[in-house]
Amino acid sequence: MTSASVDRGRGNAMTVLNRKTILDGLRAAAVIRAGELPTEADLANAPTLTLWTYEPLSGEFYRLAGIVAGHPRLPDGSCFTSAVLAIDPCLKWARTVSRFYKLGPSILEITKRENSSGA
Repeated sequence: MTSASVDRGRGNAMTVLNRKTILDGLRAAAVIRAGELPTEADLANAPTLTLWTYEPLSGEFYRLAGIVAGHPRLPDGSCFTSAVLAIDPCLKWARTVSRFYKLGPSILEITKRENSSGA
């Protein structure tokens, strides 16, 4: 069985992504690449990531780091995602290897707001 370990930002805790999860993520990315955006159903139960930013992984891949809420396997709090396969910050969603995320405000958005308000 093919699997990959992913640091989930909880100390040394690792989540193992199995072959099915990886293939499902790649299929979802192919659908998005073909022009189909995620549906309301795709995002209905997706966890929300706020105060997020990009973080490089090996090669040309990135993951997101931020504060997660509503994740099916992790408690609410800080986390790193698996590798990002597709993202649209304007439409507020991201697809990682393992799942969709709804995106709240990024760290950059919050910083810009605070700077423009003189905070």
